[in-house]
Amino acid sequence: MPPHRSSCRKLPCLRRIRYYRPAYGQPHGTHTAGSRRPAHRLRQGTGRAGRPPSADSIHGASTGSSTKPVITAVHGRCFTAGLELALNSEICIAAGDTVFGQQEVTRGIVALGGATVRLPHRAGWGNAMRHLLTGDQIDAQEAWRMGIVQEVVPAGHELDRALELAHRIAAQARLAVQATPADARSALAPHIAASAAGLRNDVGPRLFATADAAEGIASLIERRVPTYEGI
Repeated sequence: MPPHRSSCRKLPCLRRIRYYRPAYGQPHGTHTAGSRRPAHRLRQGTGRAGRPPSADSIHGASTGSSTKPVITAVHGRCFTAGLELALNSEICIAAGDTVFGQQEVTRGIVALGGATVRLPHRAGWGNAMRHLLTGDQIDAQEAWRMGIVQEVVPAGHELDRALELAHRIAAQARLAVQATPADARSALAPHIAASAAGLRNDVGPRLFATADAAEGIASLIERRVPTYEGI
């Protein structure tokens, strides 16, 4: 697998299971460890047509009623969009060395891929705000306690365990498997849609246009502590 890249693989023998590996590619999963895409866009403005990156991208804020269960297997550093991919799955299997983080607030911007809705839903309001408002990292055991992760396995076994669960799910009645996540996701869909619309049309553009956002991204590129002024 090419280094520094994420991969998405459909399992041909399990046609209704999708499997994502958002943090794979290097031994420590470096693909989701930074904010290079927002940094690149802020250098040239604010994304396409003067807007921040789309809130309805693959990174999580999909409002569709998916009927295909998603299992994620992660290891190493799983930050920002990587965590949002995990939150957008039905089941997340984490290696014991996984470290999670939703770090946008430390760079003067906001999570655009659904974390502001899905993390409170998954982990509870207090747990979510504890990390969304600080950007502090979350180790695998704490992520399991909070409900972000459903199982923690020894490093190197996360893929095997994800595939084992995928086969287990695929052995059940197809229509029932399709109906279950579709119904569960329908309860969250209106909130995701409202969040995505606000991020895309109001909150996101306002934050991305601030001096604090520019300072946050500049400090990331220059590897220094940011100085924020609330403007």
